[in-house]
Amino acid sequence: MKKIIFSAIIVTLLSLASFQSVFAIGMMTQPIVIKDILRGQETLATLTLLNSADKEVVYGLKAEGQVADWISFYKIDDKDLQNPITEIKMPIKDFFDIKIKISVPKDMPNGKYTGKVLAFLASSGEIQNEQTSVNVSQQVSRDVTITVTDKEIVQLKASFIPDTYDVQKGKPLKIRVLYDNQGNIAVKPDLQLKITKEGTTIYNAIFPYPEGEEAAGAYAIKEILPVEWQTTGQENGKYRAELKVFFNGAEIQAESFGFSIGYFKDGMWWISAISFLGGGNIFLGWLVTGIILLTVIIAIKIMEKRGINFAKFQAIFGNFKKTF
Repeated sequence: MKKIIFSAIIVTLLSLASFQSVFAIGMMTQPIVIKDILRGQETLATLTLLNSADKEVVYGLKAEGQVADWISFYKIDDKDLQNPITEIKMPIKDFFDIKIKISVPKDMPNGKYTGKVLAFLASSGEIQNEQTSVNVSQQVSRDVTITVTDKEIVQLKASFIPDTYDVQKGKPLKIRVLYDNQGNIAVKPDLQLKITKEGTTIYNAIFPYPEGEEAAGAYAIKEILPVEWQTTGQENGKYRAELKVFFNGAEIQAESFGFSIGYFKDGMWWISAISFLGGGNIFLGWLVTGIILLTVIIAIKIMEKRGINFAKFQAIFGNFKKTF
């Protein structure tokens, strides 16, 4: 979708260039909307730019409107946001992301504030100051709307991503944890991990938010250190991981997923897959696999009778068809 939007922008700007010799700047133009942010809070957004020229150019960066003084720009690799920038060198015919930091003053009244962030062709030498007029085709802008409030809002969505759903025996279960903070205050939630097997709890622990880790900021996504559970001494079989997120002692989210231990061996991934299909039973796994293959073969036969050419599918499943 992003590429489609950029393509539409570029086509429009290049059509203008047939009437006047100008440079086409590309930028994602979807408005930046920050709702219910507290005064004194900071949040981040991303500005995606495109250089459509066959040479490197320099884009200038600035903000206008009521929020102009709240906004600063940073390179994407400036993780600590220590070095604000006002221009960026754009690579040849490529996309480039810029970080935007929005800092709401501590004394701002509640209300809605608007403005724009702009990228312009700085290397042309035409833009010197605020009073300089610029051809509209040499700059693009993105609307910014920020609503300031004094009401704290806690709205957090966690994502749990296991490294694998089939853990080798003796290896740890590792779970990535990402917090999407959609509220207006920074949070440090706690995490509970419970492991069960056939309905029996075999592990239950609370993981406090990592000490020394920055809080999950308002309107930002934060990944913390992964959660691990050691499987040493556990039997082969199917297990279930149940995860709950707590903030200030209150549960705000619960998720779970199933996984297995001991079905995977180096170079034997196919046995792991078959065992998983059979719920840990290798015989049932083979039975399910056979049913799936038979269903595919029957479907191909029906399509062949209808005159559909499935030569590629026949090449893939030829050996299986001979077996059946």
